[in-house]
Amino acid sequence: MLAALAYAAIRVTNLDAPPAPARIVQTNAARCVALLVGDSGISRWPLRPPPGWQLKRMGFPGATTAAIAGPARAAIAAVRPHLIIINAGGNDAAGIAFLGGERRRAEIARSAARISALARAGQASGASVVVLGLVPPANQPWWRALLIGGRQAAAMAAIEAATRLPAGVTRLDTSALIGADGRSDHVHFNPAAYARIDAALAPYRAAACKAYGAATAAS
Repeated sequence: MLAALAYAAIRVTNLDAPPAPARIVQTNAARCVALLVGDSGISRWPLRPPPGWQLKRMGFPGATTAAIAGPARAAIAAVRPHLIIINAGGNDAAGIAFLGGERRRAEIARSAARISALARAGQASGASVVVLGLVPPANQPWWRALLIGGRQAAAMAAIEAATRLPAGVTRLDTSALIGADGRSDHVHFNPAAYARIDAALAPYRAAACKAYGAATAAS
């Protein structure tokens, strides 16, 4: 019981965590640049850039949108990418799972607002923006299933329902791409899942780089 209470306290406290230190991991230099920002779903992303692309990754394992938002906006301003991939909100949902009433509604609204604001910042920079849909946990360890059950999944659904993305920003249905064989544990993806997500992103990369080429030719 004490362990369960401690876990819940850590998750709820994490909702107001300070900004994480900014660190960008990048691949080769190339004409078109994609910036991946978010939580462990991004930090675990294999950096295998397609031809003509440079990948810059800023992932914060265990971080909520409160910790991600500031460094991510700074990275967008510094990098000026052509394509931005956002994956955030799952850790918020893990904390919100232990809340109820007005506090729960307020935290859902705050998380959704941060994701929306990050997408707007990316779009305002001139980049194409894709927001990855939140993927509920599956095959949870017994202790986690007992402690959280389906409440994190419900919080994820509530955050997505409250997120108002600007016109032109794409939300990718990540759950449909993961498949039954796409997890390395109850929350993280394996290389096969990342390969399917990457393939689904190919049209957005092509459009973003094409738009960049058109803008360069017109300048």
